[in-house]
Amino acid sequence: AIHAALPTTARFLIIGYSFPPADFNHLSNYFVPGVVRGDSEVIVIDPANPDAEFQSRVRKVFSSVKKFDFTNTDFKVFSKSLENTEYSLLA
Repeated sequence: AIHAALPTTARFLIIGYSFPPADFNHLSNYFVPGVVRGDSEVIVIDPANPDAEFQSRVRKVFSSVKKFDFTNTDFKVFSKSLENTEYSLLA
């Protein structure tokens, strides 16, 4: 289901995941650069967002994506900002 949705996914919302290097091979099987749209956006909500090493790990997983948002460090604050926004979630 994930692979079928990737070509049409415009926005990825990542909440509280540390992107450990041990998971990179597993993640590369899901987020294939040739399938993930280059014009999509990755929004990360995590307290580690200001850390350059953390950002580097996220960018490595989503290597074809050009637009990243690392401004959200607090989930409660971010979720309040969604009150008038519609997101489609893939579970």
